[in-house]
Amino acid sequence: MKRYPDYKGRMRYIEDTVDGETSISDDDTWAVSKVKLCLIDVVTAATDWTLTLYPDDDFDNSGIAPSIVIAPNANGNQTIHVAIPYESSNQEIHLDFVDNIGAEDAVIYIAGEGM
Repeated sequence: MKRYPDYKGRMRYIEDTVDGETSISDDDTWAVSKVKLCLIDVVTAATDWTLTLYPDDDFDNSGIAPSIVIAPNANGNQTIHVAIPYESSNQEIHLDFVDNIGAEDAVIYIAGEGM
């Protein structure tokens, strides 16, 4: 079941389980190439993790913009409010979730406004 089923119009949302470098997409709820990210909700048992947002699926800084560390050394579940313009020609979000001391994954929920 989707966590944000009531978003309508320009609001977009996406969710997926993330472990390491992951590109996530959803043709039904995230069919946009430009979006202003508003909320990133991380659900995890990890006690020391880092989440990085990348501009493309090369997962390096050679894309249209540098990577952004959204949450360095975070602990447990986090709701992160942001206002980040994001562009992806293939309508994906490119994330790297790293559990710094273990092997936990995370369920990531992202909400944004289509531009």
